[in-house]
Amino acid sequence: MRGVDTIERFVKYVRDKTETKHVYIYTLSLENVLKRSKQELSFLFKIFRKQAEKLLRENPYEGRVRFIGRRNVLPKDLQKLMEKIERKTENSGDFEVILAVGYTGMAEIVDTVKSIAKKVAAGEMQPDDIDEETIYANLYAPDVPPPDFILRTSGEQRTSGFLPIQSVYSELIFYPKLWPELTEDDFEAIYAEYRQRVRRFGK
Repeated sequence: MRGVDTIERFVKYVRDKTETKHVYIYTLSLENVLKRSKQELSFLFKIFRKQAEKLLRENPYEGRVRFIGRRNVLPKDLQKLMEKIERKTENSGDFEVILAVGYTGMAEIVDTVKSIAKKVAAGEMQPDDIDEETIYANLYAPDVPPPDFILRTSGEQRTSGFLPIQSVYSELIFYPKLWPELTEDDFEAIYAEYRQRVRRFGK
C-alpha cells in the first residue's frame, strides 16, 4: 500500500510543481498477470480492486485517468471499474494519469501491428502508406505525447519493456531508492536531474 501512497504523492507533486501534463505509471505487467500463481493474483487483484473503487469515489489525481494494456486478461469486474473511472474523469481537465495495467511493450507493439494489418486488409490503407505517424496513431494512447523521461527506481538499470516506441528519445533516469521510499526531496532531485539533461532527439 505504501507504493500506492507514493503514486498519489508523486502525481500531486508533478501536477502542482511542474509543467508535466501526462504521467505514465507502470502498475501491473502482463507477465505478472500471466505468470503469477492464482493466490498471488488474487491478492494483487484485491488491492487493485480496492484502489479502483476508491478512485471511482474520489479522484486524488484531480485529472483524467486512463488505462492502457490488455484488459481482457483481468477479471470482468475490474474491467468494468476501469471503464467507469475513465468515463467519470474524461472531462477532468488537461492533466492526465495513464495507468499501465496488464501491459508490456512487446504486447503493445503486437497489438499495434495487428491494428494496422486489419486496416490494410480492409483496404483502408496501403502498405506503402505506413510510416512513423501510422505506428504512433495505432498505439494504446496515440494522443499522448512521448514521455520526456522514464524513471526507474530501486537501482535497476533497465526499462523492462516500458513504452519502447514512445520512449525512443526519452531521457532515462535511474534512481537508487525503492519506489515506496521516495519523498518530495527525491521528486525534486529527479526533476533536477532531468532539467540538467540536454535533449538531442537523435541529432
